[in-house]
Amino acid sequence: MSHHLAKRPSDSAATVASPAAKRARDPSSLAFPTNKEAPELPHKTCIFCDILPPIADDDVDAALDKADIRGVTTTNVEQVLRLSYAHPCAAAAFFHLAGHWHLGHDNHSPYSWNLVIDILGTNRIFTRMWETVDSMHSRWLLSLDTFASVFSSLAASPSCSMLKAFMDDMPHYDMACDTTTLNSLLSALCRANRLDDARAVILVARAEVGTLPDADSYAILLECARLPPTHVFDEMVRDIGGDPDNVPAYDAFLTTIVSSNYSMALPKATLGVWSCMVENGLPPLEECGNMLVSKLKDDRLPKACKYVEDMVDRGIKLSLSTQSELKLCLQKIKKGDIYDDLLRKWEAH
Repeated sequence: MSHHLAKRPSDSAATVASPAAKRARDPSSLAFPTNKEAPELPHKTCIFCDILPPIADDDVDAALDKADIRGVTTTNVEQVLRLSYAHPCAAAAFFHLAGHWHLGHDNHSPYSWNLVIDILGTNRIFTRMWETVDSMHSRWLLSLDTFASVFSSLAASPSCSMLKAFMDDMPHYDMACDTTTLNSLLSALCRANRLDDARAVILVARAEVGTLPDADSYAILLECARLPPTHVFDEMVRDIGGDPDNVPAYDAFLTTIVSSNYSMALPKATLGVWSCMVENGLPPLEECGNMLVSKLKDDRLPKACKYVEDMVDRGIKLSLSTQSELKLCLQKIKKGDIYDDLLRKWEAH
């Protein structure tokens, strides 16, 4: 199911990845999940899944009524919806019929409502999607999960205005235009490869509604992998300020680089960011420094040694585990004397 839709562990056997999690979503080319990929579904759910695909949207109500299946549960509804992305209008009709005849619309789970939003948005049926958002709003069911789905669907359609969704629609539905929401919007844009739009949103959101980005905002941009980490870091320093109070944000950003797929470019990327931190007068933290050495030592030992030397010169403490790992790596290649030199420098501080 979608990354932004709550998971139900009890339904794990029937869980299928939502198409909303697949960016570059062209409804005409998607291979939507069906009940054929979920063989352990309850019999009642399978019957519904078999009824919906072959009938015209206008005939859904009659077909479901004719089937006369009683005792439809919230779980049945959720399972059917998860497997009905290829038939959005039929899925919505099933949802409303189940609510009217079996559950009562106020008894649908928030997860079911979010699935309907996701199904309609994935298929770019935006008018009905917003009508469903209106219905959720009237029932006080809207959440950031709902808008994460909305953002993903809008981001996949370049003609849709993401800024309007953030600055106009969110307040209209009594939702906060805060940093968490901003990051959800940035994630959607980046997954849709709309990096320029994501960067523009940061600037406009700050200027127009006062929403400030944080370290997570820039980590999201970094994961798009189209900008050099040092460039993204420079933007972060510019936007949130080169202030020692923001050290946790810079530390988190550097940790993101170390822990991400940038590991193949660690020497250039991380050392560049490290230099930016130093140039801006920010005190680097031990945790990141030791993590970098640990990452570098296996494949780029000379770089690791140079990095350790820089840490020593700056008075940044090497942990005992880092020292031990580095010593072992150097001894394996008969370079224990390099470790001894580094140790003497450290002890001299």
